[in-house]
Amino acid sequence: MLLRMSDEYNDDIALRKYDEIEYELINQLSTYPEKFSHVENEEMKNAGFRRMVIAPYVAFYRIGDRVIIYRVLHGAMNLPRLYADMIADIKK
Repeated sequence: MLLRMSDEYNDDIALRKYDEIEYELINQLSTYPEKFSHVENEEMKNAGFRRMVIAPYVAFYRIGDRVIIYRVLHGAMNLPRLYADMIADIKK
């Protein structure tokens, strides 16, 4: 994510934005991870994936013994196209 952000921003801004996203993820997900909705896609929902929006990014995670964040992607991306990749990651 950081490498793609540095294409969009200069390095200092990319690092600051990365820190902001990381802080928000840790802050929100450590206190109440169930707060955020499941992903609309049925296969992703059945696999337990949830999504948290940190505009303009979307974090995809699952709750088990701990919270695992699988991807943080820009919301303008074709997210449904990437669902199969996330499903494949959990089957490895």
